[in-house]
Amino acid sequence: MVGRNGKCAVGIDIAFDAIRVAELEMKTSLRVQSISAHPVGLGAFGQDRSVNWAALESALREILQRYKLKGKRTHVAIPSAYTVIRQLSLPDFSDAELREVISFELTNSIHLPFPEVVFDFVRCPKGGDGGPDDGNRSVILIAADRIFVDELIKCLNGAGVRPVSIDVRPLAMYRVLRRLSTLPSTFLMTDVDATGTRIHVFHDGLLYLTRDVPIQLAGSADGMGFGEVGAAQERGESGELATAVPVESLTAAAYVERLGAELDRTLNFFRYTLNQLQRNSRRRCLRGVDAFRWTSSTLSRD
Repeated sequence: MVGRNGKCAVGIDIAFDAIRVAELEMKTSLRVQSISAHPVGLGAFGQDRSVNWAALESALREILQRYKLKGKRTHVAIPSAYTVIRQLSLPDFSDAELREVISFELTNSIHLPFPEVVFDFVRCPKGGDGGPDDGNRSVILIAADRIFVDELIKCLNGAGVRPVSIDVRPLAMYRVLRRLSTLPSTFLMTDVDATGTRIHVFHDGLLYLTRDVPIQLAGSADGMGFGEVGAAQERGESGELATAVPVESLTAAAYVERLGAELDRTLNFFRYTLNQLQRNSRRRCLRGVDAFRWTSSTLSRD
């Protein structure tokens, strides 16, 4: 979401609770010119992942008219509910052959919660990744709801935006963090907003795992616009989207304690179930203004 060679870029983060806009400039270092969050309003998103496109386009138009986007590269991050991350073991074919294999598997044996998908993939490094020794290769599959992406592009165009990229939200955040700081090889990112908490596991720049945890800080949903805030789409460790489950509101102390347990659980799953036995997280990142405001004093005591 960041421009290069001194050019300006605009990042638009579309989430269930708010639309966040960041203007950035890259000279000798990354500089954030402005950042703001705007509630999307009631009715834009439903708990079943349905979208009122007219309401969303109206919200985008109202918000983005405050920014001078002409001549700036615009990058858009989409909600995690419309994406799935999956680690696969596939034959060590060429990229073109792998794409054909994945397309076939998506039609026949890989079941995703979207009727149509757009996808990309990246190969995991050979050796030391705990992958199979039978000539196969570990591959990270990143799939998104094609219908949602296509409709979103139409919606953005209707609001006067021509995005140069549509990105997966945790990957977009990770790329910015990597420009701002030196990150360890294994890195846990916690994304907190009014609809719940998500934990993402990165290793060597690759997003291996994402988990939705149905907890939030008490009061963090105030003023937000996700219909009936208090329910979230639960995604198991496999990345499959299940039915909506209630989001539990916790006090700051209880939230930090529960979050610590969920981080340990996620890291253990990553290490043992996904064959990353030698990986240890050296840093964890908590993202979310509400989370920081409510938990900073508690974290400082731990």
